[in-house]
Order: sequence, then C-alpha cells, then structure tokens
Amino acid sequence: MTVELDGRLMTDRAAAHAHIQQQFSFPEYYGRNLDALYDLLTEISEPTHIHLLYSDALIRSLQTYGSEMLETFAEATEENPKLFFHVT
Repeated sequence: MTVELDGRLMTDRAAAHAHIQQQFSFPEYYGRNLDALYDLLTEISEPTHIHLLYSDALIRSLQTYGSEMLETFAEATEENPKLFFHVT
C-alpha cells in the first residue's frame, strides 16, 4: 500500500490530522494527536510506503509541531518494520 500526504494541505494541526485520517482511512476514533498517530501507525500490518510531499510547506505551517510530526512518522517506522517513510 502507498499513502501520499501533501504538506501543502497541512496548514494547521486540525487540517494536518484530518488529511492524515483521510489518506490512511483511519477510523473515527482517531484522536487527532501525535500519540494517536503513532499508535495507529505502529498497528499497520501490511507493507505501507508513506510519501510526504512538500514537507517544507508542512514545516512552514506547523513549525515545531510539524517537526514533531515528522519525528512521529520516523519513530513509528523504527517500531513497525512494515512502514517505509519517504520525505520530499
């Protein structure tokens, strides 16, 4: 499976988590925070390539929170061998 995330659409925390939820088809109970993101990413059981496009736009919009989000993806990738995270 391949999931594409567009950093240009992640203009604030709510928009970022809504985009992530939609692209991953996360359930309604998704908590829309970094802990919930990590939890659901580490539960993925099929090989999944995550492509984050326009990461610079994400960082510009979300600043520190954007960096923390990137760290969350990286940490989940370390924990879950089925995840592959690519940033452009």
